[in-house]
Amino acid sequence: MPISQISTSIQPPKESFKLLANINDLSNQLGVISQKKITGRVTLKIQGQQWSLHFYLGQLTWAADVMHPIRRWYRQLAHHCPTLAFETINLSENSPYLCNDAVISKLVRQGKIHRKDGEAIVIGHILEILFDIFQQCSQIQNRSLLQMSCRYLHPSEVNSPLAAIQVGQAWLQANQDWRAWRQAGLANYSPNLAPWLCQVESLRQKLSPMAYQSLAALVDGHRTLRDLAVKSKQDLQLMTQSIIHQVHQGSIKLVTVEDLQFSLQPVATPPLGKVSRSLPISPSRALLTSSAPPQATHPLIAYIEDHTLHGKIMGQILVHLNYRFIHLQEPLQALMSLLEHKPDLIFLDLAMPIINGYELCTQIRSVSIFKDIPIIILSSNDSVAARLKAKNVGASDFLAKPIRLTNVQTILQRHIAQSRSNLETI
Repeated sequence: MPISQISTSIQPPKESFKLLANINDLSNQLGVISQKKITGRVTLKIQGQQWSLHFYLGQLTWAADVMHPIRRWYRQLAHHCPTLAFETINLSENSPYLCNDAVISKLVRQGKIHRKDGEAIVIGHILEILFDIFQQCSQIQNRSLLQMSCRYLHPSEVNSPLAAIQVGQAWLQANQDWRAWRQAGLANYSPNLAPWLCQVESLRQKLSPMAYQSLAALVDGHRTLRDLAVKSKQDLQLMTQSIIHQVHQGSIKLVTVEDLQFSLQPVATPPLGKVSRSLPISPSRALLTSSAPPQATHPLIAYIEDHTLHGKIMGQILVHLNYRFIHLQEPLQALMSLLEHKPDLIFLDLAMPIINGYELCTQIRSVSIFKDIPIIILSSNDSVAARLKAKNVGASDFLAKPIRLTNVQTILQRHIAQSRSNLETI
């Protein structure tokens, strides 16, 4: 649904961090964002899970998670654009930002997908994420486990969104979906789990050969319940209820799976095929293919950024380029970690809670061992003023977001040789 004409927003002056007691507290906080027509990003952390909700003038424009961002992207694309020729999508430059509404907007501009389908993909992402938040919030036992941080932006700092949905409308739909899921007796089963046949012979004896072969081809522990619903074109809740019966009997287990993988080549086949069955992917694991893992002698790059997904994206790029990488998510503790690891180059995000990139860059430069190390400030605000201020606080260079592999590679080629030379003389 296209974003409607909205009045000028009232932007808060700074970032915020809150501990929330329950889902009602979260609902109230999002209601304030909607009412004040705020632009920015909300990051939620609950029991090891993390999601981000993006707002433009108080409306939801995107949502993402750190567990299955690529899988979710492909699933929404397959659901809303089933006739799309995947081999025509060249992701070689945008692959690190595959899970981003900007890529959907680009596909719409290129005529690869219709605008209404692009809007449906955006809304689909948002509703899936909100459902997962409802389910996770139902399991928390104390206030400290529900953390909410907000990064506020001026509307001019972000591109006009492809689609948007009112917070109240999205919240109501996700709440209805969660309530129906719970009433169906599925509250303890995440749709992000994958069914796996664990008692093959037992099921083979119970089912006809054709029925067994059809079941075994789908329920192989490689596709989540959501993936299966899209692939089989079935209602997610009804399909899950039919599988849960076998789960209770012990014939099928629900297992966690890692995210799908992508390379730097164009996608040539539909995405919901086989992947390795394992625990959810960790933020430090590289998804981009590399000829060889980085060696201990290879340059070490630090990225100071509080957002887990962005850190994972940068890590994918750097490991692909054969650099060692550390992601520092706590800006107040970053200086101590830098002293411990002594990286060859530092990427430093500008907009972070409590202390921003300018202030942290000044602190880093005040330490003698870091007076010559390259510090690259990253920001979506690519203005002359932002670049000048970065230079004034001692930054060596400036990298505009979104991050692209070619831009990161250029920065590293420009600075890393000098960095290593300086470190060898210390």
